Amino acid sequence: MTNINIQILKEKFNLWILFPFILGFILSMPINELLSSEANNINKFSNQKQINSVKVAKLDVQCRFCRYENKGMTYNRPCEVHCIQCSSFLTELHLDNHYQLKQPPDFFEGYIPGGHTRMAKDIIFKNINDKGNRFSSDHANDELIIASWFNTYKRITYFSDPPGMDIWNKAEKTWRTRKGDCEDHSILLTDFLISQGFNARVAVGLYKKEGHAWVVLQHRNKEYLLEQIGNLSQRFPPRIETYAKDYEPHYSFDKVAVYYPIKSNKKVLSYFSETSWYKLTKQK
Repeated sequence: MTNINIQILKEKFNLWILFPFILGFILSMPINELLSSEANNINKFSNQKQINSVKVAKLDVQCRFCRYENKGMTYNRPCEVHCIQCSSFLTELHLDNHYQLKQPPDFFEGYIPGGHTRMAKDIIFKNINDKGNRFSSDHANDELIIASWFNTYKRITYFSDPPGMDIWNKAEKTWRTRKGDCEDHSILLTDFLISQGFNARVAVGLYKKEGHAWVVLQHRNKEYLLEQIGNLSQRFPPRIETYAKDYEPHYSFDKVAVYYPIKSNKKVLSYFSETSWYKLTKQK
């Protein structure tokens, strides 16, 4: 009998210990719902405020298909721009961190982080001389690509855009704040490479069926993939064909134009072939 009473007391004691936790869980449910609702309202308000801050963009674009002069077109949101006459695709607009609508090439500003190129070249030339190697321009450029790639990869921490927003940052801001998403990193590295004389582009599309942006480079008649999410090589970026099956580019761009695939081909082996991509130069 005594044993039974002791067992009952233990069970009641255990229930009393659990009671505050159970009560706290029950009470937390409406509080969490309230906080979540308030957070959503704040996000909605913040996003709406940002959307209202977007400055109107004006474009004069001649359609490359029907030659119609689309003049004085105005836009106040990120979008694809189509010809008024024949509805053909003309260009696209994206939002920058000042809430201005820009075409993809507009995000390049010829940015080189302070002192990087001089320091990198000095180190490269010193290493070549120390090893007694004959100076090689190709070798120096190889090392400069690696230095640029790894410097941006190590410096930038992935940071998502605000909910419901897709903001692209220019290179200077991404380098200064040390954070950004895949578009920001790709714009930074591509701008960096172009400014140093390399033929590089940002590619936008899908990586393993998820939206993504990455950097492609043509160097010494070969094409390379420069990623910020992995695939890092100890000596040089992987060739594009190595990971072609994982990438589906919808378009790419540099400082002068946007390039669109002529044929829908998920496995792209060349991003720089003139027969595989058609070029839309930056519009006025």
